[in-house]
Amino acid sequence: MNVITVGTGTCGVAAGANKVLDEFKRGISEPGFNGVKLGETGCIGMCYSEVLVEVSKDDQKYLYGNVTPDRVGKILTDHVLNGRPVEEWLVNRRAADGDCTYTLSNASRDTSVERLAWLQCQRYFAERANQDAKSEVGWDELQAQKYRAWEHHLALTVLATWFIAETKLEWAEQHPRDPLLPRQFDTDILPALSVANVRTLLRATMPLPQLTPGGAVSLVVEHLVNRTRSRKSRMKSQHKPNSLP
Repeated sequence: MNVITVGTGTCGVAAGANKVLDEFKRGISEPGFNGVKLGETGCIGMCYSEVLVEVSKDDQKYLYGNVTPDRVGKILTDHVLNGRPVEEWLVNRRAADGDCTYTLSNASRDTSVERLAWLQCQRYFAERANQDAKSEVGWDELQAQKYRAWEHHLALTVLATWFIAETKLEWAEQHPRDPLLPRQFDTDILPALSVANVRTLLRATMPLPQLTPGGAVSLVVEHLVNRTRSRKSRMKSQHKPNSLP
């Protein structure tokens, strides 16, 4: 059975998810689409590609990006009905025999591989910033009916995110890492200060502090050490050679 899931989080709705959802409802009501299930989901952190639509069947899942109402018909006809995914609109694909992800680009043909790799890596920071703004800073807690209220809420979110970025930068400058630490933890990268770490530091500086400045720093250092050890363990498991039959 085909399952179609439309991203109707805040960013999705702003990009037109409701119209896309309505078009899918109309499309699957036509003959030939019996048994197709239509659902909704919240934000998954890829706001730059909204509206996002996932089409899955058994163990195969395909994620479409930048879906508009006029693309719904082709997705239904080619993919759902005839089993031919519309590759040019895919963000990534996961098949039954393993994961397979890729990125489409409109860069010129003479763009170097290094440049393309750098651009691909920047997607992580864009997604991380959006996820932090929603889960930690409060961007997802907007409850308003007028555009001006949305602007005010967004401005506060931007200011809070800017403050966090400044705090991370000051921490890096004032507390340089011991160059022996990567060797001690057997890793090539040490984690940077997170939004949760900044929140812990604030608890020691706000009125009626719950922590002393020294206690806050100790908690942050402990969290960074745990993240380093977690990354080391994860990297080892990813590079573990397959055992011979």
